[in-house]
Amino acid sequence: MGPFNIDFRRLLLLLMLGAIPILAINTQRQATDSKLLAPFAAVVSLVSNSYANFSHGVRETASLYINILNIKTQNQSLQAENMELKARLTQFDEILHENERLNSLLDFKKSDNLELVAARVIGTDVNPDYDTIRISRGTHDGLRPFMAVISTDGAVGYVFRPQARSSQVLLLSDRNSVVDGHVQRSRARGLVEGHSRDKLKMTHLLRADDVVVGDIVVTSGINRIFPKGFPLGKVTSVEKDAYGISQNVDLEPTANPYSLDEVFVVRKVLKDFEEEPVEEAKENKDVKETKVK
Repeated sequence: MGPFNIDFRRLLLLLMLGAIPILAINTQRQATDSKLLAPFAAVVSLVSNSYANFSHGVRETASLYINILNIKTQNQSLQAENMELKARLTQFDEILHENERLNSLLDFKKSDNLELVAARVIGTDVNPDYDTIRISRGTHDGLRPFMAVISTDGAVGYVFRPQARSSQVLLLSDRNSVVDGHVQRSRARGLVEGHSRDKLKMTHLLRADDVVVGDIVVTSGINRIFPKGFPLGKVTSVEKDAYGISQNVDLEPTANPYSLDEVFVVRKVLKDFEEEPVEEAKENKDVKETKVK
């Protein structure tokens, strides 16, 4: 560094530091302002004000940042509390719904017409030859082959292969299943045969029989497996043979066994079942599936 290369910033800093005690002495002595020190006093005042403003800005920024962090933390806490409240509300709704369904099942089981055994659906068999489910009741509970299996929505199937503590139930949708039924509105009678999981066929209907889309087909009680009047399915299509004497009728099963948690096995028919319109029965009982514990 040459002899004339002066660091003005360092020189200014030294002058400011030197001026501070002089200004302090002058203030204590209450002397008149010195024209010589006036420029230094202005510089010191400017620096002091700048530092104060900067410090105030830093404090405000820090305070704002802390407030933002606090708000974020509170927001996360509120979100967690909201999720917990929603979960509890869902649980309460499920408990209420479960209670309503249990009450409906109890009313259904108290029927004076039938002696019923409640059973849980514990599995679906994978045997390709049969369309079946497995239930939690067996010969130990008094079950025998060909006992009807029903739900609050209608007929499901019948006991196929009972074991000591469980039973295989052949479903209405199985191709080997045949149930005698009639159209609830017109009393037209035929056989309801299994076709697929979502379709049943009603056969042996005469061409002149009164069947229309939307009709409900119920058990006739003639084959002595199912009690009379239990819903089998709803008519979805009707095709009359062009030159024959019969008609082809497709049904949608009333009960979906693959969505059931429980069923009832009809162990004994105590007296004739009085047939009731399906829509009215559902409105009066408001019955749905539930778990039997």
